[in-house]
This record gives sequence, structure tokens and C-alpha cells, in this order.
Amino acid sequence: MFQISRYIHPGYLSHHLQRQMKEMYWAKAINDFALAAVMLFEPVFLYTVLGFTVQQVVLFMLAVYVPYFFLMPLGAKVASLKGYEHSILYSTFFQVLYWALLFASQEVQFWIYLAPLALALQKSLYWPAFHADMARYSSPDQRSRENSGMYAMISMIFIVGPLVGGLVLENFGFAVLFVMVTTLTLLSNIPLFATLEKFTPKEYLYRDTWAMFKSYPRQMVGYWGFGEEIVQLSLWPIFIYMTVPDFLDMGGIVSVSTLAATAVMLYVGMLSDQRSKPVLIRIFALFNGLFWFIRPFAPSLAGIAVTNTLGTISKNSLIIPITSLTYDRANETHIMPYSVFFEQNLVIGKIMMMLLILAVTMFTASFTPILIMAGLASLLFAYLR
Repeated sequence: MFQISRYIHPGYLSHHLQRQMKEMYWAKAINDFALAAVMLFEPVFLYTVLGFTVQQVVLFMLAVYVPYFFLMPLGAKVASLKGYEHSILYSTFFQVLYWALLFASQEVQFWIYLAPLALALQKSLYWPAFHADMARYSSPDQRSRENSGMYAMISMIFIVGPLVGGLVLENFGFAVLFVMVTTLTLLSNIPLFATLEKFTPKEYLYRDTWAMFKSYPRQMVGYWGFGEEIVQLSLWPIFIYMTVPDFLDMGGIVSVSTLAATAVMLYVGMLSDQRSKPVLIRIFALFNGLFWFIRPFAPSLAGIAVTNTLGTISKNSLIIPITSLTYDRANETHIMPYSVFFEQNLVIGKIMMMLLILAVTMFTASFTPILIMAGLASLLFAYLR
């Protein structure tokens, strides 16, 4: 997997990865292939199969993120006491339960009301543990390159994943797709436990995270910029589907966009280890916001392909210095409390965005103000220091 480094300029890639990082790379590769195959089509499933309106899709996501915010400290406690890798293991069972409930809701509507809680539990067990693991075991002198290496790997997976998902949907339907991604998600646990996790249990106290809210107000506001992701993940796929109502074409658009972004990410990872991360964040936040502003004016196959590609390049380039800066700060303070601080503010940004979307859709069915709000949210990243 890592021998690719001999074919690429060595300055672009990390080297001498710790065992925990290698295991995380493999586990995330398998897990993200499952997510890549289904993620683009989940909102479309809600919209087309279950008959949700745009407002109902947003309410569904709100029902995920509000419980997630409050369950997150519980997930941090589990990770701190049982181990980061064990917490990630537990999260996969809730991911599978979420997909099962989603699919079963076609026949019994009641299950759709439980699906958001299952996904909230999955996130609360996965993300604090993932961020803490990355912060603890990534190397300070090459943290950005390790992050960019991981995200480049994820990008390559997201090139193939949407195409595979689109092919499966076109030929076999959602049932086979859900079975496939469920199997892959469970298999992703195997690399994590290739060797025994060495872990010293620690007590996590939420008051330590609350102290971060008081100490880092600029970081708090900056992380609210992740509100734009709720548009990217939940509503932008519906906008694409309304313009290009073909699963395979949708997967192709996302795959081509991701391919264009991958090489840029590796270069940004090298830059981020050598240059000021806040400066890079401000530059890419500006471009990411700009590309959101122009998306409403490209309602065609070619227009969506171009704007999605530009947006993917800018956002993927933006995420490298943001995560590296976050893991730097976590190591300088307290890893788990800061990881929860980061993730909770990310969720606050998404909740605020969803409330704004619900308010806007009361007056108009147009996607234009929603896409513009995503661009404005992206500019908040510039507050990160």
C-alpha cells in the first residue's frame, strides 16, 4: 500500500509511520470505501425512495446532529476508558444498524425515527476516538503530510466508490448496495486489531472540554465553518440528482472531481508542513467560498462537473491544514478534551446551518440561497489560528 512513495516525489509523502497510523490507514481505507459507495446516494434514497422533501431531509439530519452533540462526551468516555480502536470497533455496529433501519423504513415507517439515533451513536463513538488517535500517533514534523497521505488515499477510494455505488444501484438496487457496504464496514475492524491495542485507561471529564470553549474563542468560530458540509453531504447530491437524474452519471461526476483533487492534496500536505497553516487556511477558505457562490449558476451536467471539481479541490486542500492545526493544538493541550471541543463546534456549525436552511426554505424552493450560505459559512474557517 505504501510502496507508492517510491514513484512520487518523497517530499510529498510521510515516512516511517507508527504502527497505529498504518493500522488506521488500512481500517479507514476499507470503511471509507463503504461510505464512498453509499454516501452520495443516501440523501437521494431519502428524497426518491422514502419521498422526503428537502425540508424533511434537513430535519432528518438535525435529528442526527442534535443527539450527537450531547452523546459525544459519552463517546469520549468510552474511548478514554476502553481504547480508541475499541471505540471505533463499537461504532461500526451502530453504522450497520443505521443502514438496516434506513432500508427497513421502506416497509415500516417507524424505523426511520430510530435511524438518526443509531447514526448519532456511531458518530459519538467514532469521531472523538479517531481524532484522538490521529493527534496522539501522528508525527509532529510530518503531521500535514500524514494527513494529506490519508486524505489522498481516501480521495482515491472516493474516485472508485461512487462509481461502484452507482453501478450497483443501476443494476441491483439499494438492497444489494446496503448489504455490500455493511459487509465492508464490519471487515474494516480487522486491520485495527492486527496487533493488540496498547492503551492506558484515562478518565475523561467534560469540564476539560468546556475550558477549551473559554480559552479558544477564535477556534470555536472557525470550526463553525464546517456548517457548509451539511450542504455538501445532504443537499448538494439532491441538487445534482435534480439536474442529472442518473446514478451512474452522478457517481462519475464525483469520481472525476475527486481524481482532480488528489494530487493537489499531496502538494498541500507538503506545503502545510513547511508554511504557515493559518495562511493556507485563509487562502483555501476564500477559494472554497467563491466556488460555492458560483454553483447555483451552473445547472447543467458540464457546469456541475466543473464547479464540483473546483469545490472538491479547494475543500480537500483546506481540510489538510485545518486537521493538522487541530492535532497540533490537541497535543499542546489535552488530546481528548480538545478533540471533543473540535467536533462539538463542527456540530454547532452544522446545526446552525440546518436551522438557517429550514428558515430559508419556508420562503423559497430555490437552492441558490442555500448554496450561497454554504459559501459564507466556509469563510468562517479564516478565523482559525
